[in-house]
Amino acid sequence: MPLSHAPSHSDVPADVPLYSMAERDRRWELARRFMEREGIDALLVFGEHEDAGPAPVSYDMWFTNGRPGTTVLFAKDREPVSLFPMELFVMDHLGSSRRGDVMWIPPENVRASRDSRAVTAAWPPGAR
Repeated sequence: MPLSHAPSHSDVPADVPLYSMAERDRRWELARRFMEREGIDALLVFGEHEDAGPAPVSYDMWFTNGRPGTTVLFAKDREPVSLFPMELFVMDHLGSSRRGDVMWIPPENVRASRDSRAVTAAWPPGAR
């Protein structure tokens, strides 16, 4: 289906729940309070993507409100970074943004790889 004929955000029925930025802030604050209490500097949150059905492990969605299958580097003192397993996820993220979807992870905090080099590069020099 051509992009111009893809369903738009306005095509979503009114009774389908959409998570707000307030919900994002609530979730992120809960995670940061937990991290502070437990003495944790960062979380590396894994999610499987949907190969032939629903993603069986999608903890990443709790932090991203996006497509399952990313790895999220969630630090207690900086914005999270979402590491995508393949370039198709980048295209999905851009498409969602163009539709006007609420994006919890801004494009500048998205990486097109989630291998060990990408994880290391997402953690800034000098950080513990």
